[in-house]
Amino acid sequence: MMYTQTESSMQVSQRILLCPGPVMVSPRVKAALLHDDIGHREEEFSELLSRCRSKLNKIFGVTGNLYTNVIISGSGTSANEAILSSYGTDKRLLLVSNGEFGERLMDLAHCHQLEYIPLRLDWDKPIDLQAVEWVLSTNQYDAIMVVHHETSTGILNPIREIGELAARWGSIFWLMQCPL
Repeated sequence: MMYTQTESSMQVSQRILLCPGPVMVSPRVKAALLHDDIGHREEEFSELLSRCRSKLNKIFGVTGNLYTNVIISGSGTSANEAILSSYGTDKRLLLVSNGEFGERLMDLAHCHQLEYIPLRLDWDKPIDLQAVEWVLSTNQYDAIMVVHHETSTGILNPIREIGELAARWGSIFWLMQCPL
């Protein structure tokens, strides 16, 4: 691997980029990327993956062996499809869209023959919380899925409030494509 700049000479921006890729990464992550790649069949990779999964369990409060997490290497769309394709056809899903990636969730749900209701909102505004609450109040949904940062429009959606609404109305809350 050739790299001529030293870590100390790198200029790192402190800005947060809220547009479609590439994403901004911290100086610590950039420094980690300067090392040689680790092959996925090497013991070092397995140990690193195990540490990452353990840390994720701590972050999400997972204890014991009842639950596990899966780290997916790929685009946000690949992670979205992995989740949607494993959701199950006997569940009712509310998909909220205010941009291209919200629409992509609907395309994926349709492809996997899921029962879903689309809630399509204006592309130039954050998700309307009153509209979400009104739909959730019908108690017809097992889960709600939204995109946090709708990069097609640059809008950050009010995920904390949407999560609170989902909890209030007994729906599982899935947050997709959270870059921050």
